[in-house]
Amino acid sequence: GFTDVLFGKQTYERDGLKFENAIESFYRYRVTPHVILQPDVQILLNPGGNGRDAFVIGLRFEMVL
Repeated sequence: GFTDVLFGKQTYERDGLKFENAIESFYRYRVTPHVILQPDVQILLNPGGNGRDAFVIGLRFEMVL
């Protein structure tokens, strides 16, 4: 997935914020009929409009009882 946020003119003039982008990729892997693992990778460009770029890794675990 991809998101693109452009801050409005008032926000730019007041706070100097221009944009924020995020790129995300994940894969859902069924280990067994009742267990799912979902690794996730995100790249955040200019988070909050004025932050340093960030790289995030996560893992979601699901179990159906």
